[in-house]
Amino acid sequence: MRRSTFVNPLPAKLGNIAKAHGKGGEPAALPCGWEAFPEQAASGLWTSANDLGAFVGALLDSYRGKGSFLPQPVALEMMTEVSPSLHGLGPRLEGEGQTRIFHHGGTNDSYRAWIEGYLETGDGMVILTKSLGGSKLLVEIRNALSDALGRGINPLVRTVEFAPALQAPYTGTYRLEARVPNDLTGNLAGTFASGTREVGLTDGALTVAENTQPPVTLRPLTPARFLGPIDILPLRFEFLRNAQGVVYALAVERGNARVYFRRDAGQAETP
Repeated sequence: MRRSTFVNPLPAKLGNIAKAHGKGGEPAALPCGWEAFPEQAASGLWTSANDLGAFVGALLDSYRGKGSFLPQPVALEMMTEVSPSLHGLGPRLEGEGQTRIFHHGGTNDSYRAWIEGYLETGDGMVILTKSLGGSKLLVEIRNALSDALGRGINPLVRTVEFAPALQAPYTGTYRLEARVPNDLTGNLAGTFASGTREVGLTDGALTVAENTQPPVTLRPLTPARFLGPIDILPLRFEFLRNAQGVVYALAVERGNARVYFRRDAGQAETP
């Protein structure tokens, strides 16, 4: 990794430095044009896609017993989840077989980064962007690379449309069910700090909000299942009905993790 350093602030003499940009694409971190952060471990590494790619490749080779960067037992420990999270010893993990991957993202004031490695096949990717708006671009690039690799990591999901009247029975206040053990809530444990979600209709679309935060639009996959905001690992929402058709709870999923929100008494009505 010959073009990687923790020198901070980064000297201009290194050349070919990614200029920082704001959410609208405007130049940022002026007058020099690139960021400088006091947190060396969290935000101090300057690197290139080639260097990060070499790092991903070294981790993959170590895991598969084909390289000496790390002893294979250490690499196996690194790529094994520590319950209840989706992290191993550092990276996030998901899938099995040819869809078994590790990945990790990075975010600071102007840059967005992503690394991903396919543990069974040895494929991998590195994505670096240089603006606050880079997250959405990063997701699209990752989707395209996943499609090109053809391992079925991130299959196409199509949403459907339903009239607002069909979604109205889901509106109301939902409270987190705290009795579900962390072994089941997994990587969602501790995610919902307030424990309360308000489900409503905004401009004809179903939304979910926490306290005073702006509502987030849910995109329907089926009459009862919805997709959350665009993300590498988007949340999925499912409204639960009893045998009489009464909506009584909301389940939120990410991977194998699941949490439950109970609807407030008196709000559950038959549609």
